[in-house]
Amino acid sequence: MEERYQRNRFYITLEEQQKVKQTKVLFVGAGLGSVIAECALRLGFETITLIDSGVVDTSDLCWQNYEERDVGRLKIESLKSRLEKINTSARIKIINSDLELKDLYEIISEHGIVVDSLEPSSHLSEMFNQCSKKMDIPIIRPYNLGWAGLATIAKLSNDRLKDLRENENLGKDRVGFSKYIADYFRYWGAPQIWLEDMINQFEKGSDNLNLPQLSVASWIVGGLVANLLFDIATEKDYKKIPQFYFLTAKR
Repeated sequence: MEERYQRNRFYITLEEQQKVKQTKVLFVGAGLGSVIAECALRLGFETITLIDSGVVDTSDLCWQNYEERDVGRLKIESLKSRLEKINTSARIKIINSDLELKDLYEIISEHGIVVDSLEPSSHLSEMFNQCSKKMDIPIIRPYNLGWAGLATIAKLSNDRLKDLRENENLGKDRVGFSKYIADYFRYWGAPQIWLEDMINQFEKGSDNLNLPQLSVASWIVGGLVANLLFDIATEKDYKKIPQFYFLTAKR
């Protein structure tokens, strides 16, 4: 095993490390995706494509993988620079999300796994929905739930993500999804009170700010999704929607 990944030994075999290195990962969204991309790169995924058009805002610094000097810059440009400093041999490609549908279809088809951290209501998300019905590529969707990280995996060939979201009762935004998760745990006798309290306070608020996020969940989900990327790349079993992965130390 090459020196860079020697500390991976015993956890990861040489054959598995090679499979990871050869797997191309597409990150659609560079917010939460910025944390996941770095964890994935350090694990050994060296071919990464980033799609986004957003710029770094000061409010991103508490939960995304950026620095003060990045504020005002395109997220994908800042993230590319950071990743290349970690591994100069990595192949990091950036694409502004001002795309045509045919372009997005071609981009997705060139990759082995997609990590979709888009807001469901975004324009790019709807484009992604339209072309995904022809895909047979695993799609990981990560969520920052403040004190918890959550991820779902879908492998679609016939169903659009739009239909999938409706079947999951995810609603049109992250608030609807948070409610779904809170209701799920309450139904099974393990209520996540901290999550329910956040939802109640957010819905009663009048500050018109985005859904609260914490760095804790960003890094939890970063490790969680890197693990899932490894499982998919090395052809291990993994749970698919409607099952999901949920990690928290909060009680």
